[in-house]
Amino acid sequence: MVRALEVSLEAKRILDNGGLLTDRGTFMLEALDSKLRSEGLNPGSVADLTAAVLFIALATGFKP
Repeated sequence: MVRALEVSLEAKRILDNGGLLTDRGTFMLEALDSKLRSEGLNPGSVADLTAAVLFIALATGFKP
């Protein structure tokens, strides 16, 4: 759980630096991706899981 929080905080820093809209944000994102992959983590898997959970929630009537 601690690792997930660390990754979330790093993702926020990337967004705070412009995300893919800036060179710095892009560099930071690529660095995070490389780091997570070197640890055997696949950031895309988390995105897929998040999208699936949101879809199910909305399809079953969840109102944010």
